[in-house]
Amino acid sequence: MAGFEKIENAPQFSGHFVSSYEVQLAKEADELFYAGMENEDNNLKEIYLIKALGKFMLLLKMHPDNPVFCTKIAVIHETCHHCPQAKDYFHRALNLENLNPFANFYFGEYYFIQRDYNNAIRHYLIAYHNGYGENFTLNLRIATAYDRLGDIEKAKKYYYVSEKLSTNKDELAAKIKTLDDSYYTLENYTERTIRE
Repeated sequence: MAGFEKIENAPQFSGHFVSSYEVQLAKEADELFYAGMENEDNNLKEIYLIKALGKFMLLLKMHPDNPVFCTKIAVIHETCHHCPQAKDYFHRALNLENLNPFANFYFGEYYFIQRDYNNAIRHYLIAYHNGYGENFTLNLRIATAYDRLGDIEKAKKYYYVSEKLSTNKDELAAKIKTLDDSYYTLENYTERTIRE
């Protein structure tokens, strides 16, 4: 997945007895997953992700109702360009828990990469309203998606939130200024056109 953003992880297990083997297996799968997603070398990336995929598939067999495992499997498939499988696992995760913020964030990422900004926003907003509202990356993605759709007012709203959460406020302040300037120019163009 191009531009992968690590977002705080959802709890891996809930409400079931979990053995120390399963906890260790999940830890190993996560280490491989994040090592692969953050690796710049495409060959190493795929090696790590294929190993992680095997471990997550085993975990999913043990916990078939786990949306986090489904989501990570979907992200691996998307990264390795297995798009139909990716979408299937995203849908499976949301069928298990449709308001899961972790699954919705990454399904939003899937659509964002596909340049389907309306669907990306839909999933991002579910993540936003279910626990990820204070996440910088999520707010920035929502702002960017609205910006690309030409909805300047909504884009600015989320850019402002991103700016408050950011450590690099100058870059976002410049982006907001650019949107303000373009909105002002568009507004003046509209007024001149109406008068003529």
